[in-house]
Amino acid sequence: MNSSAGNKEQIDAVFKNNIIPPLLQLLADDEFAIRKEAAYAISNMISFGNSDQIKFLIQQGCIRPLCDLLKVLDPKIITIALESLETILKIGVEDMRMTCATYNEMAVLISEHEGLDRIEVLQMHPMTEIYNRCISILETYYGIEEESECVI
Repeated sequence: MNSSAGNKEQIDAVFKNNIIPPLLQLLADDEFAIRKEAAYAISNMISFGNSDQIKFLIQQGCIRPLCDLLKVLDPKIITIALESLETILKIGVEDMRMTCATYNEMAVLISEHEGLDRIEVLQMHPMTEIYNRCISILETYYGIEEESECVI
């Protein structure tokens, strides 16, 4: 799935060829090796994709399997899941500013899929990188909210 980490045209090809639904099914597979490869592909698309592409992944159901990855034992997979969820939360902040919403819809979706609970549990993770990312996510997206600046 190297094309999911490529340039805009390569990522567009992944979306246009309807690869996302089966890729998300693989992300929920029982076999960890398959889930791991699908996690890398989805993470790459979230990292290198534009806002519309990320929103499409969200509409297709990427949040649930990303939240489920927060329960695995592989620290690298936990890290890429956290990075992907954080990017999704940033999209939610952008949407809040554009629509003058009072809450981050992506934060709510992640909470509904048990992501918030899992991030809170991961605060106890022995790896400093995971611990720090969890603290940052919790403080930035689930802490005391500051007034958002609306773009009208």
